[in-house]
Amino acid sequence: MNYYFHPSPRPSSLESISDEDLLRIYELAVDAHALPDFIEIIKDIMRSRNLIDSENI
Repeated sequence: MNYYFHPSPRPSSLESISDEDLLRIYELAVDAHALPDFIEIIKDIMRSRNLIDSENI
């Protein structure tokens, strides 16, 4: 199945949580081998908050 993420004009649950919780979710997603698309969504939010830069992850 091929899915494509369509950004919503409303903030997602991930966009509404604290930086600390977002980092924790990212770590859990990587450890659990979550879908690459889900991990990329988390990374995009982390980049938008300047928690990471494109070269680090």
